[in-house]
Amino acid sequence: MDSSPEMASILLDSDTSSSYEDETGLVLIPKTFPDLLAARSNACPKQLALDSCVRQWTYSQLQRHVAVVADVLQQTGVGPGERVGMCFDLSPWAVVAILASMTLGAAVVPVYPYHAKPRRTTMFREARVRFVIVQDHQYGKDLDDSGYTIIRLMDIDFDAEPRPVINAVSRPEDPAFIAFTSGTTGKPKGIVQTQQAIVTMSTTLARYLNVQDTSRVSQLHPYVFDVSVMEIGMCLATGAMICLTDKGEMMLPSAGEIGPELTKSRITHTTVSPTMLNMMEPAEIPTVRVLSVMGEPLGRNAIEKWASCESRSFYQLWGATEACILQTITTPITKSDRPQNIGYPLLGACRLWIADPSCPDTLLKDGDVGEIVVESRALATEYIGREEETAKAFLGQTKWQDDRSHGRVYRTGDLGRKQNDGSVIFLGRNDNQMNFHDCDRVRERDKGLTEPFSE
Repeated sequence: MDSSPEMASILLDSDTSSSYEDETGLVLIPKTFPDLLAARSNACPKQLALDSCVRQWTYSQLQRHVAVVADVLQQTGVGPGERVGMCFDLSPWAVVAILASMTLGAAVVPVYPYHAKPRRTTMFREARVRFVIVQDHQYGKDLDDSGYTIIRLMDIDFDAEPRPVINAVSRPEDPAFIAFTSGTTGKPKGIVQTQQAIVTMSTTLARYLNVQDTSRVSQLHPYVFDVSVMEIGMCLATGAMICLTDKGEMMLPSAGEIGPELTKSRITHTTVSPTMLNMMEPAEIPTVRVLSVMGEPLGRNAIEKWASCESRSFYQLWGATEACILQTITTPITKSDRPQNIGYPLLGACRLWIADPSCPDTLLKDGDVGEIVVESRALATEYIGREEETAKAFLGQTKWQDDRSHGRVYRTGDLGRKQNDGSVIFLGRNDNQMNFHDCDRVRERDKGLTEPFSE
């Protein structure tokens, strides 16, 4: 599929353009995840929403499970504005827990279950978590003495008839997901993403990737990564099926492991890191029609290996968590493409500019190297408890912005230059750290299994 700006203008239909645009064309979709689930459940209740080795749920069944858990959470004290911790492996029940929390207007704070307790409690403390949802007694046992109210999903009676969630007024502007990144300081920074921001980015990306109601979208990444909630959002927006492989998350797979799992689950759309990509062979994933890579710089060898399949579209995605998950996509990659080219901004959802790193009010001309800045109405709202850092990174208005724009500006700290065709060449961190933002979290995954949060 052509992902050039011209094609993107066709993809942005009336739902996400005229009624949701500002006068400059920036889109913000004022919807919530519960809105999307309700619409899908009403329109196609018997369509499969989730498939795994242990569970298959239709959209109607998924919505009912969400209602049951939301009822229990509300009776426990969860309400609008709460930040609910989550400690799960990849699981159908984790999807339910995420959507139930969002139904109540609460934000989800996921942690990796195999991280050391100090790491998890640091994140919960930073996010001011009072309630933690876990899958069963095994996952929450070391948190019992930490002062949190623990809700174990396996203790819930899912045959019970849920009461109406009277106080659940989930609003588009509500915080929905809090992602933690270490940044350059080594200390965890909680980044707050709203419902409408994630819906906007997920819906836009789903159109670029041609996600449809017949698509089967893999979920391979732990919930600490915001790409996981993006995948859920793409499915809710389109009626696609979220699919969990038998192996669960495979951030660090063995050679020959991930491809057969994707094929067994009949995956049509998958997003992986270049590290994961290197563990696969093109012939291993015949069902995959759309293959996306993100999280780390893409290498020349990967392009040579994966760009030759005519039956599969191969994309590189790039983004900053602070600008809500993803902001650029390449056209389908060919062997002649440069791996440093991260593509074009997601049209409507954001615009990318190259600014003077020492003065973000000054834009540079095409071809000049400067700081990549993102203009969008779907940026994160803040770094939790870090007002000074928030003010430095998130700019309300710049001198070069159109006065009619409702967007804010985020300074990524990444260096790049804009090509004449509008695509962007990524050149690394302004502080000489060559990584794609979330790449540091990918690499730190195993380190944190036994260490406190101190990258």
